[in-house]
Amino acid sequence: QGNIYVGLRFNDYVGMELGYEHSKEVKSTAALVQGDSYIGAVLPAATNSYPIFTDNSNRIRGPHINLVGFLPIYGNETELLAYVGMARIHAVAESNVVRLNGTLPAAPIISSFDKRKSVLRAGAGVQHKLLKHLGIRATIGWENTQRIKMIDKVDFANYVRLKDSVIYGLGIYVFT
Repeated sequence: QGNIYVGLRFNDYVGMELGYEHSKEVKSTAALVQGDSYIGAVLPAATNSYPIFTDNSNRIRGPHINLVGFLPIYGNETELLAYVGMARIHAVAESNVVRLNGTLPAAPIISSFDKRKSVLRAGAGVQHKLLKHLGIRATIGWENTQRIKMIDKVDFANYVRLKDSVIYGLGIYVFT
């Protein structure tokens, strides 16, 4: 995942950041049997179509704004930081059934999901000034992405609900 930020520091202790995040596409394969949950529903009693194999992909992207607090701990060189903010997440997912009981499906079975939603975000970290105008920052954050329920574009009974996101960050920052 990549993030880019632009910020304004109001004083030694408070600032604001605007940013944009873009995750890489995450791909997975799943083998499903009776009783497993798939696209918001529990699979019914065994039929001749189990196991079901699916290829899945998802990604998120979108802008965010954070109110940031800073606490100097070693002079002006190292600071603890904490932030709280909002993100406007655009989540996209797709699930493609590739095998039913070991054979290809007669016709493609694809579920596509696309949703935009505002979510809360919070985090903490530490930053250290390396040079006069250059520093390094490490953070861990959380986004309330479980609020995102994506409904299938074709079959409105199908849906996917995301889990909350934990975001680890390591980067450089430039300041004046």
